[in-house]
Amino acid sequence: MTEPRFGIHFGCLAEPIKKQLNDQGLTLESGDEEYLQRVADAINFLKFGYITGSVVQSAQKKLMKKIMAAAKPIKIDRGA
Repeated sequence: MTEPRFGIHFGCLAEPIKKQLNDQGLTLESGDEEYLQRVADAINFLKFGYITGSVVQSAQKKLMKKIMAAAKPIKIDRGA
């Protein structure tokens, strides 16, 4: 089975992770959603003068793996 393909943009002007996933038919549980967004925000803060570009890339790669593991398809209730 192949993993679902989706893209996430990281950066100060990027939409929140939740919105980006929802636009692609995916969602996160509320606890994961808040935690992962806070990590993304922390990486964005640190990349301006605190950590090198290679460390930023490594951190974003690890974050993306966590997002991929936590992302679930949005369940659509089709009714009766």
